[in-house]
Amino acid sequence: DNAGRDNFFLWLDCFDPHEPWDSPPEFVLKYDKTPGYDGRIDPRAFICHRQKDPSPEVVARQKALYAAKVSWMDHCLGKFLDALAETGLDSSTAIVVTSDHGTNLHERPGFGKRFPVWEGEGHVPLMVSAPGRGVGRSDMFAQPQDIFATVLGLAGVDKPDGLDCHDVLSLAEAGKDSPRQVALAGRPLFHYSRPHSGSVLCTVFADERYLVWAPGVEDCTLLKYGSNEDLTASEPATVQELWQAGLDELTRRKLPADVLDWLRSGGQGDLPAKYLASPHAPGWTQYWNHYYHEW
Repeated sequence: DNAGRDNFFLWLDCFDPHEPWDSPPEFVLKYDKTPGYDGRIDPRAFICHRQKDPSPEVVARQKALYAAKVSWMDHCLGKFLDALAETGLDSSTAIVVTSDHGTNLHERPGFGKRFPVWEGEGHVPLMVSAPGRGVGRSDMFAQPQDIFATVLGLAGVDKPDGLDCHDVLSLAEAGKDSPRQVALAGRPLFHYSRPHSGSVLCTVFADERYLVWAPGVEDCTLLKYGSNEDLTASEPATVQELWQAGLDELTRRKLPADVLDWLRSGGQGDLPAKYLASPHAPGWTQYWNHYYHEW
């Protein structure tokens, strides 16, 4: 429908790959070789969401279903790219592919997105394809707001002043790093009925380590990329450094002054109630409660 237009913006929100990872049987059977299994999806395979010790067979089935779903989505994306080429739009259209979060496949207890945010949930792809922009890869930090500046750059539009976002494609092409020293991933304060010093608020991702960040330094957890080994006790200086880097970044992002005072105190005392009130209407989690718990 858009092939004849001079300019268009098309947003594809696929939602997948997502539980229940319901792929066509022929894709499931690429990864699950259980004798006699026909590749159909039984939702009871996900009942172990809250089990601490699922059997190896259940874990293997879940991993196979996830791999199948990723492959199925790649197949569908390929059809979209084929259509783009058939219309000739591939020679004049920029494409950005990314995701909201990754998933946990029993690297730590359970599966699916988990909190605190670890590497598996926070490290997602950001792929940009644009005619005439070359080929390359960068390991700079990019946050969701950077997609805005990058799309503006692709469109030849200057970024408005005062916005905390960066054109990562232009930076990568110029061989430059992002101004971001760390990246943050977490959840809002209203998820807590009464946060305290030990409440994990976010994760601070740095170059070689990442810190599960709490107001109390002693309640933080330090991890290395590609490993689940807890380095907190063995690298106290790194813990302190990344805790301060997290506080500095939260300050730079202009959190309310009384929230920052509470964080600087190590989470002592109570936050004002206004920061703990959810903006969501009652019952907004009904779908997920049914999905995970009613089966």
